[in-house]
Amino acid sequence: SRYQMTIGEQDNDPFSPNYGQPKWFTVNDAAQTRVDPSRVVAFTGEPIPQMATVNWEDRFWGETRVQRLLNAVTNSDTAQDAFAALLHKARVTRVGIPDLTQLVGDVEGETLISKRLAAMAVGESVHNITIFDSGNGSSNPGETVTDFQVAWAGMDSVMNAFDMRVCAVADIPATRLLGKAAEGMNSSGDGQQQDWHKHVSAMQELRLRPCLDKLDRPLLQSAVGKVDKSIWYDFAPLDVPDEKSVAETNKLRVETAVKAQETGAIPDAAFAEGFQSLCVETGIMP
Repeated sequence: SRYQMTIGEQDNDPFSPNYGQPKWFTVNDAAQTRVDPSRVVAFTGEPIPQMATVNWEDRFWGETRVQRLLNAVTNSDTAQDAFAALLHKARVTRVGIPDLTQLVGDVEGETLISKRLAAMAVGESVHNITIFDSGNGSSNPGETVTDFQVAWAGMDSVMNAFDMRVCAVADIPATRLLGKAAEGMNSSGDGQQQDWHKHVSAMQELRLRPCLDKLDRPLLQSAVGKVDKSIWYDFAPLDVPDEKSVAETNKLRVETAVKAQETGAIPDAAFAEGFQSLCVETGIMP
């Protein structure tokens, strides 16, 4: 990890292929081994603005994505837990006992109150009824039993707001992260899904490909014996198109090839070889 090595000073030579990167890395072992940057593939985090309070090492490694999400996820969990705690108070029975303050003034009164509440609890749990003293008029007003219910209006909106915050910080649409239906006018979720695919594709090209290209050079040297520039790769598609979309795409490719051939700018032999390669690479025909 980044904490097992120390980075050297920044390469500020604009003509250097390693511009903006450390000039060397030092492994924090007993020998303090210095490693050339060509031997290190650094997977960095989110960029940090170059402010005066941020040192060079933190700027290079960036901010951890876990830390960015941790606060938002914690707040969302707190909202969920608070709502779950309220479920136990969805219905609270209140019992009003005349002269309660005087009754609990001595041990005998407390014993009577405890027995009374225990009998009421047994009646509710066994017979599903509440038995109470209704009194006999002004001399004995009797007990009063009232139910207090929690108002749930707006509770879902509050929890959704915390969940939306998580989606915003993670930069993942709610339809993907939470599995909820798309919201808004004429929303089918396709637009959000396409935006998510664009985001993933951008991360692959801008963050992952530079790291993989650095790894591919020694891998190709070991496997092929040389770095063959004709060998290339592409990331797997993020979505599986249906047969209709594949047919329409292949039709457009063939039409484009026909128009290119009609210009006469490409020799027939070269065009035939290129078109055959197109058919094989795209799977139009073997």
